[in-house]
Amino acid sequence: MGGMGNVTRVHQVNGNPSPDIADVITLCPLLTENDFKVTSPKDKKYNCMAWAAMRDKMNWWEPRKEAGCCWPKGAPFDVGYQSFIKVFELLGYVKCETPDLEEGFEKVAVFKDLFNWFSHASHQREDGTWTSKLGPFQDIQHWGNEKVQTFDYGDVIEILKRPRQIWGDGNPRLPPNVELEFF
Repeated sequence: MGGMGNVTRVHQVNGNPSPDIADVITLCPLLTENDFKVTSPKDKKYNCMAWAAMRDKMNWWEPRKEAGCCWPKGAPFDVGYQSFIKVFELLGYVKCETPDLEEGFEKVAVFKDLFNWFSHASHQREDGTWTSKLGPFQDIQHWGNEKVQTFDYGDVIEILKRPRQIWGDGNPRLPPNVELEFF
């Protein structure tokens, strides 16, 4: 796997990995410093599902009736990975066979843990790299999903795709048939 291209990164602080880099490697120990780049500061407002689904940096998408959580109305209200696949289907995604870049499509990967619970989601960028929000930590850009698969993040169980969405103002919008319920 090659590096992330011509990216200026400060990975070292006093000869040690920077705290941001060290956090990512602790969460995803198969990643090396050349496998990813940090693309945002830590942020507890949103999670991987919000990020993968809509690049939503304002909400925590999770089927829990707790303050700060939201979930699409009509989606199954449980933590099984199938519920999260249903959310992506409500957003216009369909199952596909390969994570490879396809012209005109955007893709998401749904991860599950040993208990068949949803554990992570990542989104494919236009250049073929993937982007992940690591819980309350940073967003990262990475090649493929193999090195993000860990005990905590589980394994990719499904790849879904939809025609690439283009928003004039750059802000993703929910389809008209989807409404978020806030708790």
